[in-house]
Amino acid sequence: MDKTYRNKGQIGQGGSCKVYLVECVHSGRQLAMKEFEKSHLNDQYLLKLFESEVSVLQTLKQSDNRHLVRLEKVLNTPNHLYVLMEYCNQGSLNDYILAKGPLSEFRAVGILL
Repeated sequence: MDKTYRNKGQIGQGGSCKVYLVECVHSGRQLAMKEFEKSHLNDQYLLKLFESEVSVLQTLKQSDNRHLVRLEKVLNTPNHLYVLMEYCNQGSLNDYILAKGPLSEFRAVGILL
């Protein structure tokens, strides 16, 4: 991983990656970093999922919507791919829905806009 970031510990895990909280050594800014092992991306399906996620994040980066997670950068090393994103310290939308139940259409629009 790039020495610009200090790993503060694992905060999550998905089917194809681990998620870490990292801190920029220059600014102190916290980011979420998804770590993908390239050996796991040999499967065409998983590789397409990764490429699709990065493509969506790059497209959303153009938006000024404060409710969308911002992509900071993608790092490519010999063994790993890293996706650095804005860190949301209040959890994900999924966490919110699990805790509070389904969103009404009115509440969903309020979150997205």
